[in-house]
Amino acid sequence: MNLQKTVIMSATFLSFFIINSVDAHGSAYHVGTPKALQGCWYLGKTSYLEYWAHHTGTNTLKYSSTYWGYYKPEPYGLTYVKYRYLGARTYRITGWNYATNQDFRIILPNSQRYTYDVRLLNDHYLYLFDRKQVYQKYAKTPSWIVE
Repeated sequence: MNLQKTVIMSATFLSFFIINSVDAHGSAYHVGTPKALQGCWYLGKTSYLEYWAHHTGTNTLKYSSTYWGYYKPEPYGLTYVKYRYLGARTYRITGWNYATNQDFRIILPNSQRYTYDVRLLNDHYLYLFDRKQVYQKYAKTPSWIVE
């Protein structure tokens, strides 16, 4: 009787782990942005792309002759972001778009879902598939950016 009970308990225990062992990199979407992408990425002195924990932002850089440098205008981008790891340091990012004059925490009725793929080439460069552009991340804010 004890042997039969032990076998049934062991089978139940093993089946629990087999059923619940899901690969985190698989087909599931995860809330937020990947930690590897978080921070500010620059496309030369023309535009920037910023990843925060739960939303993204982008815009073109503007030159200020008063401060002799470039500044980052209010961004537009995606809110309520989710991502999925596709392998080879490639992520699929999806979320609802928001405008520069809008609170990023609110989804307006005219907001649309947008999805794009991004590949982290290394710790300092990422590639956006939809724009076919490579952005660079600096260890600290570049001197030509006025904050």
